[in-house]
Amino acid sequence: MEDLFKVIFDDIFAGQSKKSRLQKNGDTGFELDYWIQELRNQGKQPIHYETTKNAEIIIIFREPIDEEMLHIVLRSKIFSQEGIRSFTPSMNLLYKKKNEILEIADLRVEVQDANKGYGSAFMRALFLLIEEFPYPIKYITGWIAGTDWGHIDRNKYFYEKFRFEVKLDHEIRDGYILWINSAKTGSKEHYESLNYKPGIAGLMQELSEYEDEE
Repeated sequence: MEDLFKVIFDDIFAGQSKKSRLQKNGDTGFELDYWIQELRNQGKQPIHYETTKNAEIIIIFREPIDEEMLHIVLRSKIFSQEGIRSFTPSMNLLYKKKNEILEIADLRVEVQDANKGYGSAFMRALFLLIEEFPYPIKYITGWIAGTDWGHIDRNKYFYEKFRFEVKLDHEIRDGYILWINSAKTGSKEHYESLNYKPGIAGLMQELSEYEDEE
């Protein structure tokens, strides 16, 4: 019976973050050094770390899932003196080599984790990533879907803070973000000439072009 209650309890609170103990109780400096080395030992690339406004340390690292870096997964390790979080934000990126575009496919931050600084930490990691990226990146873009409209003003402010242009169509609840890398000769005119569509529309466009080539 005790095991049954544990299963039910775990299911109810499955979406809530739990915390495990630090390597050394209350010692976040040791924990930071430990995880930087441990992630490297696991073949993962630590990109950025910082202390948030809630006195948590977030480490953002790249998973080694794609050697060509056409699909990039950034994950995070978050801890404080109280322990290590079990559920943490992540970011999925797609590199479109033909058009030299990096697309933010997904930045996943749970509702209860909004305004904790996690999203901003990921954006800072993103810009550090492109500094050492093996291929040229002229543009960073992403799709804003209708499901984002419940907090669209917050999203708009967030991306504009990092110098993205945010284009919204409130009538159909659709939009996109765009950052132009002028240092790599990117320009608004050139981006528009590519007729690139982020998100599902872009995926359908790619499938159509692939079928035409066959």
